[in-house]
Amino acid sequence: MKLLVWNKENSIEDVIKKDKIVILEFGSEVCGACKSINYKLSNWIEEREGIVGYYIAVEDNMELAAELGIFSSPVVMVYVEEALTIREAGYFGLEQILKDILRYKNLLEDK
Repeated sequence: MKLLVWNKENSIEDVIKKDKIVILEFGSEVCGACKSINYKLSNWIEEREGIVGYYIAVEDNMELAAELGIFSSPVVMVYVEEALTIREAGYFGLEQILKDILRYKNLLEDK
């Protein structure tokens, strides 16, 4: 599955209940790092089953971003079984986040 575009009718609570692992990527069209992360994350998610991701444009979802304390981009948030387990903002290594997500996925599969 590829990275889905956030729909304003969605709610964080409903989205994280649907799947065991949910990735939320907050970005902006004017942010070069956001575009790079979006491209890499979208390709990575397409190759993985059981992981769902959403791209949330900050400029179109300012109220949601403010509720979650997001005041800059990019931000990646990962929910595992409805719990926020990873939150990275600004300058971060996406590769480490992806490794951590796979580790959580493997732990869930071993249950």
